[in-house]
Amino acid sequence: MDIQKFLNSGVVEKYVLGLADRGEMDYVEQMAKDYPEVNEHICKMQNCMEEYVEMHAIRPPRHLKHKIMASLGDEADSEHLKNKDRAPRVALPLVWRWASGIAALLLLGLGLLSWNLYQQQQAAQRSLALLATQIKHLQNDQVNLEALNEQIRQKYSVLKDITTQQVKLKGSQHAPQALVVVYWNPEHNKGYLNIVDLPQCPSGHEYQLWADVNGKHKDMGVLKTNAEGTVLHSIPYIKGSRGFVITLEKEGGSPHPTVEKMYATGSL
Repeated sequence: MDIQKFLNSGVVEKYVLGLADRGEMDYVEQMAKDYPEVNEHICKMQNCMEEYVEMHAIRPPRHLKHKIMASLGDEADSEHLKNKDRAPRVALPLVWRWASGIAALLLLGLGLLSWNLYQQQQAAQRSLALLATQIKHLQNDQVNLEALNEQIRQKYSVLKDITTQQVKLKGSQHAPQALVVVYWNPEHNKGYLNIVDLPQCPSGHEYQLWADVNGKHKDMGVLKTNAEGTVLHSIPYIKGSRGFVITLEKEGGSPHPTVEKMYATGSL
């Protein structure tokens, strides 16, 4: 049971002000029996109302009593003279006190209901702000997914094209089991690389890909991952490439391939 939600519902204020119907009264009283914090909250509100009534109780003006007595006629006036020390002094101030007390209770009730509505409004605004943030994140996720889907679509388009050449880069004596596949398409000017098997790079080193263009090696960038399997990495398309070489270089790459550390090679 969410006690705070129950306390913020406004039914407790209606109960204390005497505005609740029979069902609401039974519900509040049962909650007060089951949950001490509810009972304590009701007692505090009742005490606050009593204090508020005491503070704002207003005694009637002196001339009001004479006007009322005059309107009652001679008989009432005679009765008043007989009991001047008793009845009027008690009855009239009591009526006025109750009237002012009821007005104070109504004002206090309106204040409590206004505060409760304000609290609910603030909670609703916080919920809306949180919902707006979540929607923004979902929109960003959608944009990212659409971009990823477009990349996959382009890769699939290249892979299924009959003009795409598949080049297998096989391992050297440094890594006989190594296997990397390059998908090369001169029609789309696209290239993709799939690392099937490469040893883990030693610390401070990374693999670098080169294109063989008329016997000269052109840098195609370092391989930022050792991920194996189905991940296709986009690689730059260099016209005139006749084959590809992978070497092990110091971290950050090298302007020229270290031939003695060639790990895989393959030709178109």
